[in-house]
Amino acid sequence: MKDTQMTQNISKFLGFLVCIPFLSGCADSDYLPGGIAAYDAEDCAPVVEQEIDRLSIDRSNITKIEYIKSYISMGEIGELYDYEGWLSFKNCKGNYVVKMNRSCQIQAIYPRNECQLDKIVKNSSS
Repeated sequence: MKDTQMTQNISKFLGFLVCIPFLSGCADSDYLPGGIAAYDAEDCAPVVEQEIDRLSIDRSNITKIEYIKSYISMGEIGELYDYEGWLSFKNCKGNYVVKMNRSCQIQAIYPRNECQLDKIVKNSSS
């Protein structure tokens, strides 16, 4: 009887351990990186797309989105790098940048040159 109960407890515990990664990825269901394992900058595209929607950026104004691996350093222990999504627009010179870590979690968003947020959001005048 004790062996059966101990086996059941171990099974429940192992089942709980299996669920932890799934639960941690669901901490904020509106934030995509919980389920992304990026191997290349383009793997972060869903995060950039979500940020475009969150900021209400006018998609009809976007001319190009480039995904870049930004090297921080290279050394004996390996490469350190981040990912960036560079958005280009019809109505401004420059870009709007979404900077992410290797897990596609946003670290910063910022304009380059003339592409301030007020120029690229929906229903804004150029």
